[in-house]
Amino acid sequence: MKRQVEFDNTSKKVVSINLDASFFFERALKMLDRRQYEKALKYFRFATEKEPSNPVNHCNLAGLLSEMGKFQESNDILECVVREIDPNLTECWFYLANNATNMEDFELAEDYLLEYLGRDPEGEFAEEAEELLMLISYELGRPAKEVVPLFAEAYIQKHESARQLLETGMFVQATEMLKEIIEEHADFLPARNNLALAYYYMGQMDSAFRTVTEVLEIEEDNIHALCNLAVLCSHIGKNEEYEQLIEMLRNLIPLQKDQAYKLATTMGILGEHEVAYELFVRIARLEDRPDAALYHAAAIASYRVGKLDRARSYWHKAKQLAPDSEVPSFFLNALDGEDPSLHYASYQMQLPFEEQLLRAPITDTKQLQQQVKESPLIRSSLLWGLKHGEEDTKLQVIYALGMIEDAESERALRAFLMRPDEPDWLKEIAILQVRKMNPDEALSVILQGSVRSDCQNEESDLSGQVWQICLPHLQEVGEPIVMAMEDFWRTWSTQPKSQIILQSARKLEVWAAALEYWVSNQLDRPLSKANVAQKYGISPSSITKAMKEFDKYPIT
Repeated sequence: MKRQVEFDNTSKKVVSINLDASFFFERALKMLDRRQYEKALKYFRFATEKEPSNPVNHCNLAGLLSEMGKFQESNDILECVVREIDPNLTECWFYLANNATNMEDFELAEDYLLEYLGRDPEGEFAEEAEELLMLISYELGRPAKEVVPLFAEAYIQKHESARQLLETGMFVQATEMLKEIIEEHADFLPARNNLALAYYYMGQMDSAFRTVTEVLEIEEDNIHALCNLAVLCSHIGKNEEYEQLIEMLRNLIPLQKDQAYKLATTMGILGEHEVAYELFVRIARLEDRPDAALYHAAAIASYRVGKLDRARSYWHKAKQLAPDSEVPSFFLNALDGEDPSLHYASYQMQLPFEEQLLRAPITDTKQLQQQVKESPLIRSSLLWGLKHGEEDTKLQVIYALGMIEDAESERALRAFLMRPDEPDWLKEIAILQVRKMNPDEALSVILQGSVRSDCQNEESDLSGQVWQICLPHLQEVGEPIVMAMEDFWRTWSTQPKSQIILQSARKLEVWAAALEYWVSNQLDRPLSKANVAQKYGISPSSITKAMKEFDKYPIT
């Protein structure tokens, strides 16, 4: 469209001006020089109307809107650019992140930055994006999420999505996704390691153990798998294998940062605080962008090895990086007050469990069940409280585990019942919670210094009678063996064929002796067959016959 708009007084000729996008762009720049922003905004809008498919016009408009503080309107335009007009204009993701940061939507800003760096890791604003990502991680009080290159293979992107599901507590979804990855890429070990963690968090110890073993069969020196295996062996009582693993892990020198962090965290969890301290101090010294969580872990390790001044220094650094978090301040005050709860504090950046209970008592069953599904830290806090807390804390944990009502909660309570140093009155309450979860299964408990069975209709049940025969002989064998015997016997004795075998048995003592002998040997606690037979008043050969049936159900 052309219109006569000016006259050249010298030539007396009409000068025509083309009112195109360039014309309005020039007018907008003039208005910007004069600081007439509303007029500049109007001309930028005219430019986009003249050339709606030109992304530069839209970016100019979005930039001015951002300068005027209209961040959301600016982002609406930028979103349109990258999704509809020109997806290759990757710098728009950086502009989006800046606007989101100004709106203090840090989670969204982080997503935009990760998108930008994933699409253009060497881009014009890559360095600024990295710096902004670090600042956002400080605001959020946690490490930044990892950048996934846009053009990485699909299964790697899928694995990153699964890992994020795992971190947010969505274990079932993560498990399904990881299984799919492994089915298509069997040699991709990070997926197997994370699948093992997912099983562990869900309390599926056999599946976790099997998955870790598969990784080590492929790569025997995989540090992540070795660390996972050590935690599992500690949890299920495989003491001999655990000691061998710990000795190996003590002498490892990880070369990669993620391996060092994994090893340091694992050693801390397992009580190897000297090793954890050396690793965390080295990571904190070499890390370009240390975060509050790293400083907290280093502070815990420092405290555990008696370096209180260094612990205080690390918590001060954590407080500077995460000023809104209450965790560093709590531990600084606890350190000054010589709070004994520090001795059992978690390497994870969270308040001690007893403090969490004081601030938010557990009363809502559905809410608690949902929280446990969403965060493995809650379950680990409960298990810590059951083991290390004061009696009133243990009482609340027992009730909480009864409210959760899953297999891992029942297992934790059954283990609690077999600890000789726990008070009987707490065990009586724990028995009620286990009964509520599983009223038909027999359970064992140490009360007044001796092993007893609390069960229903057990005398008339053959499998229950076998367990009753075992109980007087189990007080000295240790909690892991008793728990493994009980778990295995529950599995084996409920098989239809097992009931037929027991009904035809001449002496139930044979099955009681075989159970103790077989489980002990499976867990690398070898016993003399002759001694076990003598203890139960039977012949050694009868144990051998019974064990042939047990061998069909190996403990993994």
